Amino acid sequence: HDWSHIEAVRKNALELAKDFTSTNLKILEAACYLHDIGRSVKDEGHPQESNRIATLYLKKIRLEREEIKAITEAVISHDKSAIKSAATAEAKLLFDADKLEILSVYGFLRVLIFLVEERKMDILPAMNFLWEYVQDVRKNYLQTQTAKRLADPQIKLIHQLVSKTNHWINR
Repeated sequence: HDWSHIEAVRKNALELAKDFTSTNLKILEAACYLHDIGRSVKDEGHPQESNRIATLYLKKIRLEREEIKAITEAVISHDKSAIKSAATAEAKLLFDADKLEILSVYGFLRVLIFLVEERKMDILPAMNFLWEYVQDVRKNYLQTQTAKRLADPQIKLIHQLVSKTNHWINR
């Protein structure tokens, strides 16, 4: 998760927000920039850590209480375990924008390399684990129809990649 991930999430979020005229773009963009800041401390549980760091930062720069609450609501909700209880459009849009990145071929390969290199998983189990994750996110967690529409062509390509790789390795 480097700066290109943050920029991709921001771009996705702004594209998704076009369908939601009541979205506060200032809140959404701030949440995009801060959503993974906790990864600098830890990977597992990073939404909570991102929320903690973002709250401290936003208080330090003296944002209004309501703005801090809206931004941190989005930051804490960008995880599958929290999105179902998210109440704001900004939280739902951030979630989808973040997940669209992993539901792309580029994002899939980026996370696959992470699983192999950092988590020391063998490539085939890692690929199959990630493919299950992609399917689960698409089916059960994406919040907007626009995100589903944007994800579907990429998911078809990922499916081809996984199928051909499994076939090639298992022959």
